[in-house]
Amino acid sequence: MIKTILITKKQIEILFTNHDNIEHFIKTFTVLDKYKAAKALFPHTVLIKYNNNNVILSTSQQFIYSEIYHMINYMLCHNFNININLIVETLEKACSLNTNNFLICKFSNRPQYSITIRNNTIIMNPISKNYFNLSSQENKHLIHLLKSSNITCDFAINNINRSIDITITNNVYKTMEHIVNILLQVNIIEQSDKDDAIQSLINLAFYDFTTHELKIVKNIAQYPTDHPLSKYRTMAKNVENIFLHLANDQYLDTQSLTQLKNALNRIGDFSTAPCIIMQSFNKLNKNFHEKVQHIISKNTSH
Repeated sequence: MIKTILITKKQIEILFTNHDNIEHFIKTFTVLDKYKAAKALFPHTVLIKYNNNNVILSTSQQFIYSEIYHMINYMLCHNFNININLIVETLEKACSLNTNNFLICKFSNRPQYSITIRNNTIIMNPISKNYFNLSSQENKHLIHLLKSSNITCDFAINNINRSIDITITNNVYKTMEHIVNILLQVNIIEQSDKDDAIQSLINLAFYDFTTHELKIVKNIAQYPTDHPLSKYRTMAKNVENIFLHLANDQYLDTQSLTQLKNALNRIGDFSTAPCIIMQSFNKLNKNFHEKVQHIISKNTSH
């Protein structure tokens, strides 16, 4: 059984109740070297020290919220015995780490759920004691409201990742607003945080979309000379530059801004652009018209 878990930006300390747990930890957390955590757990190098029933994981970088959540879920999947109160306490502490690309939903100043968006799917992970068990009455009520709402989305309960997954199939803005309204009903967020929560979800969806489209145009820009679309490599490079700036919320220079406007209006060089390039801008304008217009206005005023 795990007695305590202490986390800081650079260190995770786990205290087990007996040495048998240490052996199980080594089998599940390491591969060939028991002093290094498996890459499946942490994308960066994490060193491990052992001291009696104590394990200390350390990094020269910084641990982030998503890594702690993944670690806890991994331990539960591998039959580590962790008290629910300790799980909640650890996840709440993890919310003080880097939470980039996550919305932490709080009610009465306590984290209830974390939300991220990947591959056009809203992923909701429970944090609080009331919601941590996906079969709890609180979650059943939440899921019922999500399924019975008038947004057309695909829902799935992912027991492995301990998440509620919602695939976005409709207008992004309306979808986010509906979801936030439901979160308000079940006391997952405060009324005062409503507008910020909607905007945060839209920003997460925008980042997910632009990074996905960036991968597509990067592939086009790298087509060999004998490929039919190779003649569009220069255009693809320009599009890559635009989506790179959009994905990272960076200032668009005059040339990139003009190209973005031309692409959205299908004029200039983009009047003859192939569908594979134009569909990125069509989806951008359709799903994020308000945000794109705000970006254009903001960059024009510089």
